[in-house]
Amino acid sequence: MGRILTIAHHTVREAVRMKVVMAFAVLILALICGLPFGLQRPNATVTATVQTFLTWSLTPLGVILSFLAVFLGCLSISDEMYHRQIYTLVSKPIPRWQYIVGKWLGVVQVLTGLLIFAGLLTYVMARVLASAEPVDEIDKFTLEHEVLTARAHSPLHIPDYTALAERVFAQLKSDGRYSESSPAAQRAIKARIIGEYTQRWRNLALEEVREFEFRNLGLVERSSENSMQLRYKAKGLSYTQDETLQMVWVFGDPRNADVYGPVLRRDVMDRYHVIPFPASCVSPNGVLKVRVQNADRRADGRSGATIAFEAEEGFEVFYKIGSFEGNLARTLFLIWCRVVLIASLAIMSATFLSYPVACLLTFMFYVLSVSGGYVVDALGFGGAQDGVYGVAKPFVKAMLEIMFWLLPKFSKYDGVSTFVEGRNVTLMWDLLAMGKLVLFLSTLILLIACIVFRRRQVAELSV
Repeated sequence: MGRILTIAHHTVREAVRMKVVMAFAVLILALICGLPFGLQRPNATVTATVQTFLTWSLTPLGVILSFLAVFLGCLSISDEMYHRQIYTLVSKPIPRWQYIVGKWLGVVQVLTGLLIFAGLLTYVMARVLASAEPVDEIDKFTLEHEVLTARAHSPLHIPDYTALAERVFAQLKSDGRYSESSPAAQRAIKARIIGEYTQRWRNLALEEVREFEFRNLGLVERSSENSMQLRYKAKGLSYTQDETLQMVWVFGDPRNADVYGPVLRRDVMDRYHVIPFPASCVSPNGVLKVRVQNADRRADGRSGATIAFEAEEGFEVFYKIGSFEGNLARTLFLIWCRVVLIASLAIMSATFLSYPVACLLTFMFYVLSVSGGYVVDALGFGGAQDGVYGVAKPFVKAMLEIMFWLLPKFSKYDGVSTFVEGRNVTLMWDLLAMGKLVLFLSTLILLIACIVFRRRQVAELSV
């Protein structure tokens, strides 16, 4: 272990003296410190400014550190081979696998140091931007409760219409319809029936009242001082001249929780809206009941529209579960896991390739991992093609699908957008990234690097 640490320490000292490392450090410093000056807008809210800063500082940070991992990982071995410094090391009783692990550990230490430095700088600059005078109370509330926090969410609980669909389908069969349909067709018909009843349940006719339910809120701190947010998106099923919908909201079950409301709202349709309410509206068993009335009757006496709530993310409740600082740390850890994998591949490439070729191979791996299935999806556009391209297209697409299946998808381990929206970057997400990218893939790549480097002839003995 002492030899590995010695090689790692030597790698760190060499990296600090490299111009490429200093150039990337200056680039990170200029990006994070200079970005706030470019975000100053006369009418911009503080919330929008902070979110833009976090997006345009953390996303390029991952790219910059990945590029540095390529250059530094490949250069750490290729440079010693080119200048024949490695001859001194391999002539000593040091196993080659310890040399590879030491180099990897040294490169990871440099990248980790830069990541921590950039993370602290990002946090300080975000706090400085957040200390500006908010535009109004809504801006102040949004910044505190929807950005500088870590929120979990609970989706809308949807009733189970399976039994009802079975009865409806049995009635249809007794009427002589679908009696000879296949089992697959019967399942499709039942799924369609369930979808129709679910959509009816989401719709609200004029003056109709419906009670919606959100479950699994046992972690909520049930206090009137603690705020929660309901986020929804609705549309009108008939024409409305001003493109708005009016509803009355009441939060909480009066039998076992506080009641907040009625809240009269007229919001623009087909857009997301947020309604804050106290967390004391959640019952002790972790259930929140929300009653909504369609009050879209116009001033001129005309009937309003039937309101339809969007599915999935169009209707959910958010509550605070952690701090902004912890959420930032977990987001940076996801970046670290991706950078460590890139560094492992760069070192492995340098064990059998020249510096330019090793960089090119690692860059290709990075680009393919970032692009994910976009290339495969792009090949699916367009109709049938004639000629050689039309014949080769299915085979090329199949090969790319296999290749992208083997490669890690970095988009699955990118928590920047989640963090910027104030959503919780979970610890489980970090553990999955650690297990897949670091413990499994990085270890496998380093094992291959040790085997390849052990069999490589570093120098020839001449007499």
